[in-house]
Amino acid sequence: MDDITRLEKKVDAIAEAVTELRSMWPHICRRLEHLENEVYGGNGKIGLANRVQSMYVLAVWLAGIGGTVVGGVVLWMIVGRGML
Repeated sequence: MDDITRLEKKVDAIAEAVTELRSMWPHICRRLEHLENEVYGGNGKIGLANRVQSMYVLAVWLAGIGGTVVGGVVLWMIVGRGML
């Protein structure tokens, strides 16, 4: 009989936990939607993912421009000075 009582208590505890999770479910869903809007954007807002991608593209462009300038200067120093 003692085993059945313990089992009933465990089942009651599980039922309480499930009830609590069901009450929290709408709040969790709203939080996830808010998080998705912050990361991916929405409602006319630019998300974090788009901002990071824009910064990456800008950094690549700047690196390309810097590499071209440095390469041009090195080429000028090697070839241009010899012709002077």
